[in-house]
Amino acid sequence: MDDIRKFEEYYQQLFALEEEKRIAWLKILEKKEPDFYNEFVKLFKNEPEASAYFDSMEAKISGIMDDKIHTTGNIVGNYRLNELLGSGGMANVYKASRIDGSFQRDSALKIIKRGIDTDEIISRFAYERSILASLKHDNITQLYDGGVTDKGLPYFVMEFIDGEDIITYSNRHHLSIREKLKLFLQVCDAIDFAHKNLIIHRDIKPGNILVEKDGKVKLMDFGIAKIFGSEEDRFFTRADTRILTLEYASPEQISGDYVNTTSDIYQAGVLLYELLTNHKTYDKKEKNHIFEFKRKSVPSELKSIIQIATRENPGERYSSAESLKNDIQNYLHNRPVKAKGDTFAYHARKFLVRNKVALISVFMVLMLIGFITGKYIIDITEARKAAAYRTMHANSTMNFLLSTFANQLPRNASGDTLTVFDLMNRMEYQLENDKTFFKENLSRVYNLLADIHFRYKNAEKSREFYHNAITYHVDDPFDLHFSHRQKYIAYVGLGRHFFTENLRDSSNYYYEKAIKLAEEKGLNPIEAYTGLGKLEILGGNYQRTDSLFKKGMKYARMPDVSSKESLAFFLGVYGNFLARYFPLENKEKIDSLFRASLQLFNERIQYNSNMDFEKKNVFAGFYKREDAIKGPVLKIQHPTSYAEIINYYGIYFYRIQEYDSALYYFNEAYKANSKYYGENSIVALENASNIAVINREKGNTEKARKIFLECWNISRKNKDIQPAFSINFFHNYASVLYTEEKYEESLQAFDTVLMLRKKYAPENDFGMNHAYRHIGQNLHKLGKPYKALGYLQKVVSLHQEKAGDKGFQDVNAQLQMIVIHGELGNFEQMNELYADNRSKIKRRFGDDSYYIHRNMLAKANAMLKMNRTTETVKFLEPVLTDSINSRDKNHLLFIYAKSQHESGNTNRADSIMNQLYAKNDLEPKVKEALEDFQNR
Repeated sequence: MDDIRKFEEYYQQLFALEEEKRIAWLKILEKKEPDFYNEFVKLFKNEPEASAYFDSMEAKISGIMDDKIHTTGNIVGNYRLNELLGSGGMANVYKASRIDGSFQRDSALKIIKRGIDTDEIISRFAYERSILASLKHDNITQLYDGGVTDKGLPYFVMEFIDGEDIITYSNRHHLSIREKLKLFLQVCDAIDFAHKNLIIHRDIKPGNILVEKDGKVKLMDFGIAKIFGSEEDRFFTRADTRILTLEYASPEQISGDYVNTTSDIYQAGVLLYELLTNHKTYDKKEKNHIFEFKRKSVPSELKSIIQIATRENPGERYSSAESLKNDIQNYLHNRPVKAKGDTFAYHARKFLVRNKVALISVFMVLMLIGFITGKYIIDITEARKAAAYRTMHANSTMNFLLSTFANQLPRNASGDTLTVFDLMNRMEYQLENDKTFFKENLSRVYNLLADIHFRYKNAEKSREFYHNAITYHVDDPFDLHFSHRQKYIAYVGLGRHFFTENLRDSSNYYYEKAIKLAEEKGLNPIEAYTGLGKLEILGGNYQRTDSLFKKGMKYARMPDVSSKESLAFFLGVYGNFLARYFPLENKEKIDSLFRASLQLFNERIQYNSNMDFEKKNVFAGFYKREDAIKGPVLKIQHPTSYAEIINYYGIYFYRIQEYDSALYYFNEAYKANSKYYGENSIVALENASNIAVINREKGNTEKARKIFLECWNISRKNKDIQPAFSINFFHNYASVLYTEEKYEESLQAFDTVLMLRKKYAPENDFGMNHAYRHIGQNLHKLGKPYKALGYLQKVVSLHQEKAGDKGFQDVNAQLQMIVIHGELGNFEQMNELYADNRSKIKRRFGDDSYYIHRNMLAKANAMLKMNRTTETVKFLEPVLTDSINSRDKNHLLFIYAKSQHESGNTNRADSIMNQLYAKNDLEPKVKEALEDFQNR
């Protein structure tokens, strides 16, 4: 049926007639338009469904019109529309903010839709506003303001609720029955307050009940509410009969009978059923509500409450929302629920449950005498039990070690010498079969085996043993702190394992579990914060990472850090995070973090011979020795952690262009990893690759190219190295070809890189984008600017799709695009890209980021290529006085001087050039530019 408006017009005409006149009207329609009549009657048979149908069509039509009238960013009164929150049949609701600065809070702004702004609808809109204005309650959305838009459409401004509907909130937080009931009591409070103000809501459903983050409930949307006895109530009685939500409507609403406060009670009962069972009640086939209580998911008393609230006859329901609320509170406080009846047995049972504390107290008084008498005996025997426990513990451990080593005679070894894996295999066998071994120690040994396998890159075994440490965990009765820490270590180990497998969600899950366990049991979770911080660095989430390391720093200052290695590693990883984003802005802090980390790595380890439980006051008289055993230097005991941190330190020096220091730390990391893992291991090859990067930066491109190519060839032959890791070496090889201005070879190499990444690492968006950007740069150098712009735009689009408003790949791509548009003479496009980049940089990295200068450098070069020297001078003048500490500042000063010279101001140009000549730390590109300028 094409003419929807005609269909609705006829429906409204019929709807306005008295019941007996409708038949005559339909007969006339059948004679005049038989085809139209047949289709019209089909839909009219079910009036509520017809109503819903028209509402949806009305919303679509008016929505299209509204989209043209109001869009985000528009100003309505004193408010800016920021986001469309929802659209109903009558109005659109926007998230809005005040523009006159009187207050900063967000608001919800509701505007009537264009196309349905009839006198009746406008009156209804004003009616809803009058209802909200009369309701001031913590659990009801508040009205702030109102008016008429410049398009003549009424609007009003309400409290913005940042929350989710009550069912979603309950499910997501896995609320217990008691917690759900406490939320429902807030709903009852809101309904009760409305009823006492003579207002019936008539649309109680989950979508109209939001729960904020702090658990506060808000009842909203009084669009179809009515006020008892008001003129508006009588005016809207007819129109309201077709405005309802079938799934939650009371029987009298559906049938069109008289509606009063008990209709809200019925809807509240439907809501309570769904909240407790997570099932809908409305059966579309039967066209009514069916309440099924299977198993024992809902206690019988609550079942009775729901049944009373949802009686077919309104007179048999709870008489008020307050009565419903009181019965819920009776249940929560173990008092008799009125819905259950008034039998003696029921009241007696509730009395016993309600007063069990008092009854138990009587027994406790009688037991107290026995407790006082026996306490002294317990204190004496407790220490004796601890002594016996230590003896059994020592014997069990000794037997375990003797059995493990005794069975590793040369004749039993897999070769002519024993390996660490021979011993670990025997230990695994012993753990599975030795019934005398202390179960309290299982977690500790499994964690040890898992850690060894992890460091030898045996991922499957590592994961298995960490899981065993959790599965077979048994609390040590004399040292619960130690026991809890073993489970915590297993969680951290699994987080670290999944991190190396690039399974970020699983890694995040176990790190979060470790932190939660540590906070519950009073442990120091610094290792978990370190791991979670590394995970977020990998994801490029700066704000989240910053928050994690700040929290971790609080634990780093506490005296209960489990080991120096944990603290040293955390400090180094924190330093790497700051160096990754703001290497120049945080030099002092970064350097202090790395130096503190390395100082700890160069200290000797101390072991304490006594177990933790022996230090407790109750055992002080039995164990007085606290011998400290001196171990090796920390970096020898933990070579891999040490190598990772000094590699980070080298990367930091590379970023601030202190290449000699960077080369020293990369070499140290290579030595440590080569000794532990071997020269052909992935970690050693990564260190070698970093050494090649420094050679490239120092101009030794041939040496750098050879190292990269060698790393690539070795990694491909090493079956333990995944192809996804090997690609990085070939990527670096291709980048050296670009540095050597071998653009055709570099382009071909990056095409290969892209093909390999698509095959072996398609999920590595960062690596893929990096390759696209290099392809664009090569095409630019080969004189194909439009193709280059295509690839660089691809980088921007992919970055925004995958990373959103964080990271720097789209920024770097746009830097190159600015220069290309300068060469093409596209001033407007160039300037637009510059402004967009500047906005991104300030938003993501702040006003003092060195990217500010890099962006200016790109625009200055672009303007010079367009011979806009005077504009370039004015553009660069602010850089002479800004406080940004940037490696690109000298280059900007050179371009400023060059622009001054070409503008005829040679004295000013010569003065700046002389200042640059006098500097000893000029970047190679600036030195080269100075020499070219001097020799031209």
